[in-house]
Amino acid sequence: MHGYLVSLPLFFFDDDRVKLFVEPFERGVKVSDRGLTAMRLVMSDVKVDSDRIHKAIARSASSPRSQFEAHEGEIAAFGDEDLADLIFGVGSAAIRVDQLRWMA
Repeated sequence: MHGYLVSLPLFFFDDDRVKLFVEPFERGVKVSDRGLTAMRLVMSDVKVDSDRIHKAIARSASSPRSQFEAHEGEIAAFGDEDLADLIFGVGSAAIRVDQLRWMA
């Protein structure tokens, strides 16, 4: 089994739907945007390799409820906790990161 693509009732700034990939990972699951949000920022001329933007992405992707990893442009959460919470957490983090487009 490779994983599942989940289409959420959440939308980016341009009305594209947020879609996440859910796959088995160690003893739990990994929920990620597979770098889509960072790609959208690049397409909006945001310099994602700058320190300022990298720090803003890390802050925007973090959540007190889950451990998020904004690594190489991928927003991901890992865990064996409630899958719905992980999916919503990553989806809402993607929306927050997408709002950094104003920094272009």
